[in-house]
Amino acid sequence: MPVIYALQRMEKGEASAQDQTAVLKWITRDLCGIGDLSYRPESARETDFAEGKRFCGLQIERYIGINLKLYLEEENGQRTES
Repeated sequence: MPVIYALQRMEKGEASAQDQTAVLKWITRDLCGIGDLSYRPESARETDFAEGKRFCGLQIERYIGINLKLYLEEENGQRTES
């Protein structure tokens, strides 16, 4: 239930930092299953579906972890080797 309230507050632009963290964790961990094993022995199709969900969650975490300053420097060709 707390995640539902947090999602509703987020949609309205009223989410606290705690709400935002809870929603992000719910999306990546529970909804996308990035902490789960994708392999489903019953079906290759179910494995593929689980891996697709997991990929979405991993992309979210990857983008969160990007050093935006370095990324923009690389995009603009401004990065110098140190």
